[in-house]
Amino acid sequence: MLQAKAQEIAAALEHWQVDPDCAYPALVHLKRPDLPEVGIRLRVYNGRISITGKFPPYSVPAQPPRITVSRERDGAAIAADIKRRFLPDYITALSQALREERQAQEQIVQQNAQLDTLAEGLGCAVTQYVERNCQGSIIHYTRDKGRIKLRPMYNGQIEVEIRATGGLELALEFCALMR
Repeated sequence: MLQAKAQEIAAALEHWQVDPDCAYPALVHLKRPDLPEVGIRLRVYNGRISITGKFPPYSVPAQPPRITVSRERDGAAIAADIKRRFLPDYITALSQALREERQAQEQIVQQNAQLDTLAEGLGCAVTQYVERNCQGSIIHYTRDKGRIKLRPMYNGQIEVEIRATGGLELALEFCALMR
C-alpha cells in the first residue's frame, strides 16, 4: 500500500523517485538523483503517513521537520502538502546540517594536519587519526624518558599528557615548562 502511494507522491513531486534500495512495506525513501544529499522518508505510523527528511548521520537537528498525513489521501494531495508544509522547513534544516557537516569535516582535516606536524616534530607516526566520533592522538614512548600523548582538541589547542620518571632535574624542567 505504501509502495503504490509513494509512487503516486513521487510522480506528483517533480524530479523525485522511489529509492529502490529503501522500499519496504512500512518505510519508503524518495530521492532526487540530481541531489543525493536530499531525501524524504515516508513511514506508516499510527495509521498515518509520517514524512521526515534525510540528514547527514552526525548532523541531525534536535527537532527535525516532520509532518503527518492521512493514508486515505491521494498521492497528488500528499505531494502538495509536502511541497507546502514540509519542504520549506526541511530545506532550511538540511542546509544548516550540511553547513555543520562541512565545518566538522574541515575541523577533522585541520586536526589531522596538526597530528602530522606533531608526528614529524617527534620523529614518530600518528597513532590514531581523527575521524567522526573518534579523537586522534599520538602516543610516543621513549626508552629512558617515558611517554608523551598528544591530542588535538576541537578548539584548536593540543592536549599534552606526559608521563615520565626521572630525577629532580627532569622534574624541574617540567615545572619550568608549566610555569
